[in-house]
Amino acid sequence: MPLRHLTPHDRQLFLRYGRGPAVHVPDPLIHRAVERQAAAHPHAVAAEHQGATLTYGELDRYADAVAARLAREGVRPGDHVGLFVRRSIPMLVGLLGILKAGAAYVPQDVGLAPRAQLDHVVRTAAAAVVLTQREHLARVPAGPRVIALDDPLDDSLDDSLEPAPAPRPRIAPDDGCYVLFTSGTTGRPNGVKVTHRNVANILLTEPGALGIRPGDRVAHLLNVAFDMAAWEILGCLAHGATLVLRGKDIAAAARTATVLIATPTVLSGIDPAACPRVRVVAVAGEPCPRPLADRWARGAAFFNCCGPTETTIVNTMSRHDPADPLLTIGRPTPNNTVYVLDADRRPLPIGETGEMWAGGDCVSAGYLGDEALNAERYAPDPFLGGGRLMFRTRDLGRWTPDGRLEHLGRTDDQVKVRGFRVELDSVSSVLERLPGCTRAVTLRRDARSLVSFVCPADVDPDAARRAVAEVLPYYCVPVDVMPLTSLPETDRGKIDKPALLRLAQDRATVPGDRDGVAVSEGRDCAVVSEGRDGVAVSEGRDGAVVSEGRDRAVVSGDRDGVAVSEGRDGAVVSEGRDCAAVSEGRDCAVVSGDRDGVAVSEGRDRAVVSGDRNRVALSEGSDRAAVSGDRDRAAVSGDRDGAAVSEDRDRAAVSEERDRATGSEGRDRVAVSEGRDRAAVSQDRDRDRVAVTR
Repeated sequence: MPLRHLTPHDRQLFLRYGRGPAVHVPDPLIHRAVERQAAAHPHAVAAEHQGATLTYGELDRYADAVAARLAREGVRPGDHVGLFVRRSIPMLVGLLGILKAGAAYVPQDVGLAPRAQLDHVVRTAAAAVVLTQREHLARVPAGPRVIALDDPLDDSLDDSLEPAPAPRPRIAPDDGCYVLFTSGTTGRPNGVKVTHRNVANILLTEPGALGIRPGDRVAHLLNVAFDMAAWEILGCLAHGATLVLRGKDIAAAARTATVLIATPTVLSGIDPAACPRVRVVAVAGEPCPRPLADRWARGAAFFNCCGPTETTIVNTMSRHDPADPLLTIGRPTPNNTVYVLDADRRPLPIGETGEMWAGGDCVSAGYLGDEALNAERYAPDPFLGGGRLMFRTRDLGRWTPDGRLEHLGRTDDQVKVRGFRVELDSVSSVLERLPGCTRAVTLRRDARSLVSFVCPADVDPDAARRAVAEVLPYYCVPVDVMPLTSLPETDRGKIDKPALLRLAQDRATVPGDRDGVAVSEGRDCAVVSEGRDGVAVSEGRDGAVVSEGRDRAVVSGDRDGVAVSEGRDGAVVSEGRDCAAVSEGRDCAVVSGDRDGVAVSEGRDRAVVSGDRNRVALSEGSDRAAVSGDRDRAAVSGDRDGAAVSEDRDRAAVSEERDRATGSEGRDRVAVSEGRDRAAVSQDRDRDRVAVTR
């Protein structure tokens, strides 16, 4: 008996605390729940994006057309179909159409993912078909059949005829719903297959359903390739609410929402006072600061949650009360289990720290094409039996006396950066493939950035960062690569990681573009390489964007925001929560769109923000942030379509202590356009329509 070493009291508590309630799931196929909403409320608004709307009836009809087209292309239940899109209404239609066809969708943000990653995703998922948008066709790897969602999907039909009925394939609950790619130790992301049973179990039962109902407005803030985006999208549509797809302004979408699902990093950029309609908030993906939880819990039902992709979004949830002595991750969700085990997989007494293993209906179908990794992370569940599996989360935790879980960190070098999971070895392995690099170590400098150390000392740091950016997502790119003659060692002959971190913390600046403006030293910077003359646009949750062009100006981006290079000596504006980088040049300024503050020029001809990492300059006016309109000088427009607008009631204020600003010594001037169409790459190009011949 696996519990015989425990005392009778601990044995009883292990079974009581470790098992979530047994609950009936109304439908094990998540898209059928969406279809029921469409049948019951065809004229209700399913989604809004940049002024365009889509009703449930339209969503269902257009998705049927996608499913029919996929069936003609040979897609069958059990297949994987790529969904390489940007945030848009066509994204939703493609997602639902893939599920209706019986396939699993494989999402990637086509504007963010490196080409090498898209190639890897197509190969690993064996995706014979990829859905995208016309403007992104060139980004899709060669090989699969590519269908543009904004092209007519069935041009053989006459407009006067009813569209052909969508296929009704036989789909089983254990068929795939989606495949998400997480960072892997080999330098290549791992594809995790999540089933309909997994998804329906968390989204169609409480508390995972979050009480969402018709009339609610759920903000879609996250990257489609992140598993919590499925909570936003499918959790909303399965319950008949309206999905509010954000544009560049995260706070604007949140202000109209009643339900927010986010990482703590994303949520920290939103002012609760500006969101009076929000009634429920759920956070996951990284540890939540207690002050953030307390602030939101005073006005809304606040759920602190935990769970890796392999256990389907989250598998523990806790409704937080500001009066609680601890902020915990709560208890297992319905039909799920959590075990705190020792290194030999034996249950630990209540109160002792061990590794958390997850069991029950949350456990996903495993990694695609990696049986060795499956054997390492998935194991037979001796507590449930019956051939069930449990998953090794590598999270440390312990039970409180009243049966709640405290999360106490990680057991390995897999870390969270900007809410995304990163295997540090995956970054190092890419660096060690660089010609001339003999050794690499990557560490998490803070919650938002990585730093790498390479040997020997003549390794080119810029080339190293570009190498990572070419094959891994933006959040894996180290903000700094430090070449060293040798790596420090402990007295036992191991790498002295604390010594390396001290070196990183002593580093005064972050390498930027060769002739551009250096990115912020602070916690808000990552780098994405997007080609020499192209425009790099970040849509990632905490992403930053750097143009490779030699004269581009660069400012780190936001949680999911957009940073734009407008060409040589051009303008770059951060839409992000925490970033402000200002050139020290005579007539230059870059202003952050931070909700809490705007760093602006202190004089007519000069805009300089101190390099002190905890200071920003205040506007001289109470409700304005502007400098000279001279074309070589920066101006901040208060216009709602302008480049940088304070999201906190039009006030320019100092950002919170963690918002940092670092002066650049770059020579290129940076200007912020007051115009409607400048200083940002609009998502207006994402067409919010699906051309389907009726």
